[in-house]
Amino acid sequence: MCIRDSSRPEVHAFYYLWYGEPRVDGGYLHWNHRILPHWTPHIQRQYDHLKDFTHSPPGYLHAPFYPMRGPYSSSDPEVLAAHMAQMRAHGISAAVVSWTGREEVGTSDTQGVVTDRVVPLALRAAEQHGIKIAIHLEPYHGRSPRTIHKDLVYLHARHQHSAALLKMKRPSCVATGATDCPSLPVFYVYDSYHNAVSEWGELLCEGRPGSIRGTKHDSVMISTLLSPSDQQLVTEGCFDVADCWCWDK
Repeated sequence: MCIRDSSRPEVHAFYYLWYGEPRVDGGYLHWNHRILPHWTPHIQRQYDHLKDFTHSPPGYLHAPFYPMRGPYSSSDPEVLAAHMAQMRAHGISAAVVSWTGREEVGTSDTQGVVTDRVVPLALRAAEQHGIKIAIHLEPYHGRSPRTIHKDLVYLHARHQHSAALLKMKRPSCVATGATDCPSLPVFYVYDSYHNAVSEWGELLCEGRPGSIRGTKHDSVMISTLLSPSDQQLVTEGCFDVADCWCWDK
């Protein structure tokens, strides 16, 4: 994904922190993922014979390409350092790292993987190699704009002082011509369309009682868009930017 602010282009690459292997993690994580059902029923019927298929690492991975390193661990500092160096060498300015919720409240992804403990390792590696980190808020059970408010409070407190944390000015502020727009941490919100636009508005629109706008937890918030109707997340839900997972028409 490429984002341009008032000064230079930013190239962001999604980077998932949920992989594990036995030497570091005691077992394979995500490399042995079950095949997920297709969201469109008539397409899924073509693949019903794969419904219970599970990948078998290290020979057969849940990945479209086989990593040169083999099935690695996202918690391995050497792997993180190598990946950050590779991204920097290829012109990527920010890694968008997957975050599956606060470990302290027991959240995880659908495979039971917790990436909260890995984010500090990724930030440390990014600091060493001159690359920035944006945090990708992944779905977890019970996630809502209200719980994301708590997540933002937590993430700001934990990571705001990292030199690697990506910060940008809100486009709406830049558009006014103001010269004092603050640089704020950047968060992508995956599957944001699963919650009502009005709920997001309570969190992200200025002047609402529970809004983060103008507070110490204000952030540049990027929404997932899958269809034209999802544009309301920006126009009415007050997301700052759209991450377009493109539609056909």
